[in-house]
Amino acid sequence: IRLGGMHTLHEPNGSLAIDQYWYEVDEVKERTFTFKEETLNQTSSAIRKIINKICNIRGGERLRDGIIRYTRALDDKDSDYSIIKLWGALESVVNENDNSDILIRRCSYIYKDHDLVKQIMETAKVYRNRNVHAGVSSPSADHISYQIHRIFRSLIFFYVGNKDFKSLNEANSFLDSPIIDGDIDRKIYLLKKAVRFRN
Repeated sequence: IRLGGMHTLHEPNGSLAIDQYWYEVDEVKERTFTFKEETLNQTSSAIRKIINKICNIRGGERLRDGIIRYTRALDDKDSDYSIIKLWGALESVVNENDNSDILIRRCSYIYKDHDLVKQIMETAKVYRNRNVHAGVSSPSADHISYQIHRIFRSLIFFYVGNKDFKSLNEANSFLDSPIIDGDIDRKIYLLKKAVRFRN
């Protein structure tokens, strides 16, 4: 949702407060998205299911807040702004502390081609840091913003699509699992050994 070309000031009852208009000089015309009538019920039902799943996840309020941050990041047409805000949305959901290595590892884990996603995330991290600290901007910002948006969306569907996790923290711990099969087998062996040891 973006502001239109003109702004007006209104009283609480909706009437004009003053007879004056402000113009949005940076307005970009966008085609208004309209849900198709025949899919409206299906879309509404899917959205309600996702909201219910988020409400039933322990730590789901972090998912909710992350989604709000995600949508606000995409409200602005400035891709540099979007990248900074999208990165913050990812951090708020995937990693509570400011460790970008953990964030990148967890985000790339859900993809089959995790090395490619890892490179995309590294590029986004470097671009974001340069933009924040040195004000460096580039035409590639649109592409980087789009990639982070896709990764965030995939993560949300990962969280709400898995009912095996008791909490968001447990799901994030799962994302720290080893990628190589042999390493997973070794971890299973060590966990079984820990159970025997504790018993």
